[in-house]
Amino acid sequence: MRYLFILLFLSTTLQISFAQSHAEKKLLQFAIAKGNILYNEKVRDYDINQVREALNKDTLFDWKYTALHEKYGLPDSLVFVLTKAEKIFINKQLDEMKGFTWKKHLFKNSLAVNFEAMSAYRKAHGGKLSFNPEDYKNGGYAFTKPILIRNNTIGFIYVTGRDEGKVLMYVKDKNQWKIKYMLEFWVS
Repeated sequence: MRYLFILLFLSTTLQISFAQSHAEKKLLQFAIAKGNILYNEKVRDYDINQVREALNKDTLFDWKYTALHEKYGLPDSLVFVLTKAEKIFINKQLDEMKGFTWKKHLFKNSLAVNFEAMSAYRKAHGGKLSFNPEDYKNGGYAFTKPILIRNNTIGFIYVTGRDEGKVLMYVKDKNQWKIKYMLEFWVS
């Protein structure tokens, strides 16, 4: 009986883990995998901190409503409220991302690179790259692992590339992911 209980517990844990990793993969494919891309092989502390800053608020809303929210407040239809338990879960997920390394070919026609090593290689080789940049015209990105809550129906990702960065909130509607809010946005 004891072994049956342990086997049942392990089976349930594996099913939950597989469901989350499958949902993460689907969201990444929707959010990131758009043609041939280069991506940073590491989830950087800076990216993690951007997500933490964006999600450490009581009320989440699209960044374009910031001034309106500060002056008048926003109707419930334009805001998203995280529970205390969700905030704790999100922060735990962000802590676990530190030191995370992506697979080399996460998507079809993609390549993981170490951006710092690539910069050093370029300096040492007169500006040349160790790969053909024409193969990756869709650019280079850095992004966090998705953080999924509410039975994998809400997801958050930080994406940076082409001189901009954003923290995005996705909502799963009828088995399709859609961007709900851009919580933070910067351009350099």
